Amino acid sequence: MRKLALTLGIAATAGMAMAQPLGGRVFNYVVNSDVNGPYYGLTNIIYFHMPTVAYVNPYLYVNGFMQVVWTVDGWGSGSDEMFTPINIYHNEILALDFEGFGDLTKVPGTGPSGPLTNLNIPMQYRAVVKNIANLPMFSGGGIPFDSNWGNGFYFNTVWSPSSFLAPWLTGGKASVEVYRRINVAPDHGPGQYVNLSADLVLYRL
Repeated sequence: MRKLALTLGIAATAGMAMAQPLGGRVFNYVVNSDVNGPYYGLTNIIYFHMPTVAYVNPYLYVNGFMQVVWTVDGWGSGSDEMFTPINIYHNEILALDFEGFGDLTKVPGTGPSGPLTNLNIPMQYRAVVKNIANLPMFSGGGIPFDSNWGNGFYFNTVWSPSSFLAPWLTGGKASVEVYRRINVAPDHGPGQYVNLSADLVLYRL
């Protein structure tokens, strides 16, 4: 069994193409076994062999927006959420995994970080997978994709390569909607907070 992992960096904006240009099925035709000439003799039945062969190439095309950027103004505590859609066109069985999701950490030197400053902004995550009909779907093993909110540890654990995308279930197109929720409090001082290690991993099985 062939197994290839493809990692898509969530921290970088991406609209990427792999394998083939998007545009539906592409067919290339080749005609062989030319027949030309007279046939003599007493044979009443003549067979002309016409073999037909089809080769289906692997197909994977991914596009979407990976990065989320917040600018926090004002005072007090508050939360906000955003989601990024990622479209996956495929004719292979894929497995999904999320790695490195967690809280945002303040970048040193981007603002005051005294002893009373909270250097981590809590983040929560969830993901919803939809098929070509834009309906929430189950994994290839018949287990529902978990779409509950969770922290980084929970999110990274629930999603694993056992979460399958089978083309006969997705219709050849799956949409992964990744939701992120930020919780900001007054002790999150000015500066830049990042999580650069978050990855969506696709396994081509």
